[in-house]
Amino acid sequence: MPHPQKPRVAFVDDEEDLAASLAAKYSSDYETSAFTCPREALRSIDENVAVVVADHRMPGMTGVELLAKLRVKTPETVRILLTAVADMIPLMELINEAKVFHYIPKEPLFPEHMRVVIADAAELYSLRQERKRAYAVLQQQNAQLKAQLNAKTGEERLFEDLLGKDPQLEDALKLAKWAAGNDLPVLITGETGTGKDELARAIHFGSKRRQRAFGIVNCAVFRPEHAQSALFGNVKGGFTGAEGDKGLLRASDGGTLFLDEVGELSQEVQAFLLTFLDHGHIHPVGYSGPILKVNVRIIAATNRNLESEIEARKFRLDLFHRINGTSIRLPALRERRNDIPALAKHAVMLASAKLNLSNVAISTEAMACFESASYPGNVRELNHLVERALGFMQRAGATTLQAEHVGAASQNRPQPAAEPASLDEAVDAFTKQFVETVLKRHRYKQVPSAMELGISDRYLRDLIKRFGISREV
Repeated sequence: MPHPQKPRVAFVDDEEDLAASLAAKYSSDYETSAFTCPREALRSIDENVAVVVADHRMPGMTGVELLAKLRVKTPETVRILLTAVADMIPLMELINEAKVFHYIPKEPLFPEHMRVVIADAAELYSLRQERKRAYAVLQQQNAQLKAQLNAKTGEERLFEDLLGKDPQLEDALKLAKWAAGNDLPVLITGETGTGKDELARAIHFGSKRRQRAFGIVNCAVFRPEHAQSALFGNVKGGFTGAEGDKGLLRASDGGTLFLDEVGELSQEVQAFLLTFLDHGHIHPVGYSGPILKVNVRIIAATNRNLESEIEARKFRLDLFHRINGTSIRLPALRERRNDIPALAKHAVMLASAKLNLSNVAISTEAMACFESASYPGNVRELNHLVERALGFMQRAGATTLQAEHVGAASQNRPQPAAEPASLDEAVDAFTKQFVETVLKRHRYKQVPSAMELGISDRYLRDLIKRFGISREV
């Protein structure tokens, strides 16, 4: 069994014989070193040195000056002043500049007294190190709790929540942080599952609009006949079934509206959106009053190549210019494989909370499996793979994630659903699944869900009752 490492003590005195003799005298209890030049001591002493004993009167730099500089460089190190002229040194200089733990008279020098002082100083250093380690653990736990809370609430995100050190990702985050400081529209591009929604939230919650609403709509579900009502709202009785919805833009007034998959918008809906972006005006369906104006920042995202869509006349060039105030591309996971270990560990932490697991370790072989897998679904697919792998690990009664669990999760695929017996049954199955997906996205809040679906609150309640949809616990 290895012996515990001795505390390190450094002696600094321009009298070479005294520095060497002090280092030798206490070498049985400590790992000692001697310096005759204070500048050399300042360069050499690091945070692993527990105690520094420095003479005050030295050429080039006094002991107080050295200890004051070490207080900044290595604040955990305990500082002791050795002086023959203690009564001539202003007390405030000792307290305010160097934060000296103790001073020891040099004449006469009592070795046993110094031994006791150094022992107390070494104990104080040990306590400081324990406090530092405990604080680091507490910070990590707080970060984990925050990440778990964010994952459960689906609301706030910080830029730090987008993990990775890849240069492409760092460039994207740098640009996103800049975008958070202004009100220009933002267009986020990248493949499915790269974290476009996470980045949009980070931009909003990093901006001056953070206290206001963050609205989100999946543009793929916008139907042209309901687009005006969904975006601008409607007046009760303005059309058959209208119940007086505010609309997405008014609901997000003062905040941000995130248009996910903006490349899926139909030409008709693109025209409605362009009208708002050009003037900031909205006209609810059935409304006949004065012009209404809202202040909403637009962040859009797409996995499509909008330039190609423009050439194919599927996306309006004028709308592209209006939403492309700042363009940010998120790299695919295959472009930043060095980030996979950090992402996998983070995914294990979040998935462990869902499964009521703790202290899950990842074997080297399991991590190699994560690193070598292909991820057409990018980070989202990695997260799902980790969840499935932890499920296999839990059912096997293990506490360490092994390669076999990852392999089983990789092969585990949902069984195809039974063929519907009729067209009506197929439509009902699709409708139920679609409505459930939108409800989950809005945490089962019916008003924003109805807005995204382009239907009234009453009709949504009828669908929930009809299909027996219940909120997940």
